[in-house]
Amino acid sequence: MPFTIGSGDLSELVLSFNGWYYYYNMFNMPNDFSIVKCSIERDGVAYTPVTFSGSRTKVIAAGDIDIQSDAILPSAFGLASFARGTKFWIRLEYSVASVGMTWPTGGMLYSRARSGALSVRLGAGNDVAAVDAFGTMTYTTGVVNQARPYNPIVLGRFASGDPKTVIGIGDSILDGVGDTLSGYSVRGFGQALFDADHVSNPIGGANFGLSGGTSAYWAGAGSDRLTSYLKYAKYALDENETNRINGNTQLATAQSETLALWSACASNGINSILRTKLIPRTSGS
Repeated sequence: MPFTIGSGDLSELVLSFNGWYYYYNMFNMPNDFSIVKCSIERDGVAYTPVTFSGSRTKVIAAGDIDIQSDAILPSAFGLASFARGTKFWIRLEYSVASVGMTWPTGGMLYSRARSGALSVRLGAGNDVAAVDAFGTMTYTTGVVNQARPYNPIVLGRFASGDPKTVIGIGDSILDGVGDTLSGYSVRGFGQALFDADHVSNPIGGANFGLSGGTSAYWAGAGSDRLTSYLKYAKYALDENETNRINGNTQLATAQSETLALWSACASNGINSILRTKLIPRTSGS
């Protein structure tokens, strides 16, 4: 899985792992899964192992929120800091029991990554190779390709300055999922704010948009899976309720959910909420 540092030079990186799906909807994993091995490569230059309290392995339990790796320091790559514009690759091998278990997936579309990011499912007894190596990962037999890799969230600590950081909270207009007729089906309104190279426009952020019918998660049960990440941003881009109000709820409910979301932003350190002015739709058009 690729990522590019786009918001400023960083003094450290941390990977955050979750035991829940983030796709068209949000679901807790119905079972634990284990990280077998993970590493980060500075594109074509050097790599370093990722550890958890010094261990290469980590069990991610169903519903786990923000399970963090040990800090990854620039010195591991012979650097003083991680410079904006530097490209990295995350290599991750994980394991689930072979019977009756659900395999983790992620929201990163192959078309969004534009770089060959892919999950590979191996049958029992087959192994992954080249997690701690350069270049393309290799595998034994029993390979089944998947276009939605499980991907941890990359967190960074700025080396200096006060760069902008934004978290997107809203419906599918923000995320683009399912809006095949809108022109945003790949990028979404939130992702469209960033340049394609994620560097020219130096804004760091994460897009947590969900489809309109499920955007109540931001204010309902299980919202801690989302609100736990508010603390990493200074600004919230709010595009909630625009689609959801259509046939899914009433105005009073929409107001209640919105106020609950704003309260969560305030209590988690968000400095400003940037609210879009798209008119909630009340028909199928």
